[in-house]
Amino acid sequence: MGSPHPFFQGVTAVFILLTLTGLALLLMHVINITQALNITCIGCQILQSIRIVILTLHPELASYDVMMLNLVADYIILLQLIMASIPKSPVIVTAIQLPTLAFAHFYPPLGQALCSTQIWLLFTVVSTLSCVMSVFSQTALTRLQEERTEYKTIQDSFLNAFGITKSELVTFLQVWKGNTENDERLVHFLDGLDPTAQARLIKAAKIVEAEHKGDCEKIAEHFPNLTKTELNVAALIIKGKTKHEIAEMLGKTDNNIGTVRINIRRKLQLSSDIDLREYLLSQENG
Repeated sequence: MGSPHPFFQGVTAVFILLTLTGLALLLMHVINITQALNITCIGCQILQSIRIVILTLHPELASYDVMMLNLVADYIILLQLIMASIPKSPVIVTAIQLPTLAFAHFYPPLGQALCSTQIWLLFTVVSTLSCVMSVFSQTALTRLQEERTEYKTIQDSFLNAFGITKSELVTFLQVWKGNTENDERLVHFLDGLDPTAQARLIKAAKIVEAEHKGDCEKIAEHFPNLTKTELNVAALIIKGKTKHEIAEMLGKTDNNIGTVRINIRRKLQLSSDIDLREYLLSQENG
């Protein structure tokens, strides 16, 4: 870093050796990428802090520009860990950096010459904020990874239960969403499944159909003047389905379902300030 002093040249040599050692261990599959970055960055941060402390104690060995270059290199180590999304390590590096910065500024009277108040505040604030941001982003990333893991577990369990692949499931959902014009494709898809998966899907569909039919019958006991379509819509409203979801499930448009809802409210003589779902639930439970 511009100093011919043997100590600083030795620190630089160790710095490079540590980096090459981490790279070699990674390429030899002795450690993984996270461990390699941790060993290299934390080790280099300790060396960098030692170098800044020595520069502060002996400013005659270097200039203001050399100190600035070392402070920038100090922050780059932290930035590398943050960009690599390495958990916890940015906090460790920041915990080493901040006391070093404070020493470089407050050590009287020599530190003031190479690390002014403005420079100390700048690097202290930037390092602290960067560390805080990395903690928040790591927390969000961890939560996202947990959700993805949970989703994949549920997905794999579903696929294993029905003995189908992910692509088959996607095809099934696409066909199922296509309504009546794709009935032949749906039958073709079911025929392509193994008998166990086919039987399970059919059984599940029958269970859902029977449950829905039972719900409609319960509603019909309380509201015998509703039509079959109105009973189907009312049953799905009780389950908390939206107008769009009901339209998708029954193969109708949103406007159709809106009209059916209006007809149900009219037959039940409900004013506009009464929630339809709450009224249906109260009548069914009462």
